[in-house]
Amino acid sequence: MAKFSWLEPLERDMMRLARKEGDAASALMKLRGGERRQVAIMFLDIKGFTAMSEKLDSEEVQLIIDHCFKLFSADIEDFGGEIEKYMGDAIMACFGAHNAHENDAERAVR
Repeated sequence: MAKFSWLEPLERDMMRLARKEGDAASALMKLRGGERRQVAIMFLDIKGFTAMSEKLDSEEVQLIIDHCFKLFSADIEDFGGEIEKYMGDAIMACFGAHNAHENDAERAVR
């Protein structure tokens, strides 16, 4: 049984698309080569969230989490990070994925 490669159909599609754009070779190189970057990923979790949520009404918990996420998200964005996802009482943010800086790891720590 032949091993299926996802790269072949992607190459064909990229070549078709690139013909319309005019530069098939560079489009294919971008597909194969990609780009390497140093990325800092930060996970932020609210300490004591479970104990707090057991004592408070769910609407109160939601208001507190919303307020915290607004503050944290603003700080993350101020330091050049991007929110990738919110997960319960946690945030996952990336520094350097879309806009790279020399000090993305330092920005994440700040």
